[in-house]
Amino acid sequence: MRSLLLKVLALIIPPLAITLPQLAAAPGRSVGAISDRFFEEVLIIPAGYAFAVWGFIYAGILALAVAQIVPRFARQERYSRARLPLIINMLFNAAWLLVWQSLLFGWALVVIVGQLASALWLYRAFAAQQGHPDPTLREGWSLARVIRWPLGTYCGWLTLATVLNASSVLVIAGWQGWGLSAATWAVIMLLAAAVIGVALRIGLDEPAVALVFVWALIAVVLAEGQPLSVQSVAGGLALLFLGLALPAARGWIAGSDRPERQHTEASASLPVVTEADPA
Repeated sequence: MRSLLLKVLALIIPPLAITLPQLAAAPGRSVGAISDRFFEEVLIIPAGYAFAVWGFIYAGILALAVAQIVPRFARQERYSRARLPLIINMLFNAAWLLVWQSLLFGWALVVIVGQLASALWLYRAFAAQQGHPDPTLREGWSLARVIRWPLGTYCGWLTLATVLNASSVLVIAGWQGWGLSAATWAVIMLLAAAVIGVALRIGLDEPAVALVFVWALIAVVLAEGQPLSVQSVAGGLALLFLGLALPAARGWIAGSDRPERQHTEASASLPVVTEADPA
């Protein structure tokens, strides 16, 4: 009974949590409109196109929500492990949208920390095995392997979003930055986000984390009216994360035939044995 309830909730809560808060937003209270109205001084907000990454993230979450109830996948342990963290994370997702649209920016920071923590829980439940990356999602193609990418992207993007949210709270509180310029604090925030991002990339062993940092940092460089210092640091960090992503990302494709290749190589190394002549 509990398993059936979790299946149903994991199916219906994600689409509701994604769509209903957006539909309920009052005019001029969308996430982007609020950001433009109150946080023009936050220099680490990426150019608007960067937020299209939510389409990729939500597509992966909805694919997981549907797959976990399909009999073919529902029997797999990774899908059953993912149900509870998926439900909790989507409740945090809806809560953040609602409190942000209500201009409760301090509470939005508290909620997004919970959203990040539950996203990490979800990723580990789905893509890890005994605390280590699941090798079956690193070799060969499967739906689970594809779903893993937007979940990893989600963790990386929420890391950046949490830093942005913290910066926004400081701005709305009237913090003067201890006499340092907005550009200097933007650089400090970028470096802090990068340190967390590198730790997350290594800890999860997930190249999607690094790639979404590249995506966001380039969007910071391209944001309108950026000081040269912020552009330079953001561009340098984008190159750093690109270096962290490329070797592992190449394995997404190159490693897809690794089991077959290893089997072939192992077979080729075995001695040839022939049956003895009955005569």
